[in-house]
Amino acid sequence: MEKIERLNLPSMKEFRECYLKPGKPVIITGLSDQWPAYKNWNPEYLAKLAGDRLLNVSQMDSGDYVSSKNFKMTLKDYLNKLDSNHETRLKFYLAELPILKYLPELLDDLILPDYFNKTESDPNCFLYVGKGVFSQLHFHTMGSAMLTPLYGYKKIRLFAPDQTRYLYKYPWYSANNNMSKTTELDPDIKIFPEFEKAKYIDLTLNRGEVLFIPIYWWHGVTNEAMNIAVVTFWGEKLFRRMPPFTLILDYLFGILKDSPNITRGVWQKLKSLV
Repeated sequence: MEKIERLNLPSMKEFRECYLKPGKPVIITGLSDQWPAYKNWNPEYLAKLAGDRLLNVSQMDSGDYVSSKNFKMTLKDYLNKLDSNHETRLKFYLAELPILKYLPELLDDLILPDYFNKTESDPNCFLYVGKGVFSQLHFHTMGSAMLTPLYGYKKIRLFAPDQTRYLYKYPWYSANNNMSKTTELDPDIKIFPEFEKAKYIDLTLNRGEVLFIPIYWWHGVTNEAMNIAVVTFWGEKLFRRMPPFTLILDYLFGILKDSPNITRGVWQKLKSLV
């Protein structure tokens, strides 16, 4: 697949049969431009609505989400920070913020699509607000997602699950086992020589467009200009959470390749479950 299709309001049947079931990304237009959030969401609106709300914010060397440190700050202070850190690699990033828990007022601005069966799993909405920061390459293990910028745009690089062997995935027993050890959009091939073999799709997701990201699809997100987005996750049934066959092979290859550390890794995994 060299590019992502853009469809205007596909029917539920078309979406489920052509994209959800086969796990194929697609950009949906004409969906979120009817949401109140499409009209209302901007930095001034958020600051006025909940500027004094204390939130969890990450600080990291751009792209190194694994090594990030968490801070508490008000939404207003965070928005002000975005205007002062654009010249350095050390960035603040408001990501994966559960809207229901921290900013429930914003849910009134969203109209969730009917493409997923809500009787199977309740959708969860998360807020992302960023500027001048790269979000480390990763995939989702529990379900599919829909990413919607409602202010500004995002640049996204997608890799299919069968490209995992080139992406320097963290070990299967790691707490970061759904993330790549690379921290840049184009990592140093002297350090990560296999990465240049990976096939990917680059796209720009504009305000109001919705990107369907299937389970196990890798994605890295570049936030150039200020943007505000919502990501809606749907948990999949257990049988749909099974990794694709190519990803299972890569897991097995990783286990064999990392065999000197297997005993230690298994022990760490067992300790995390106790």
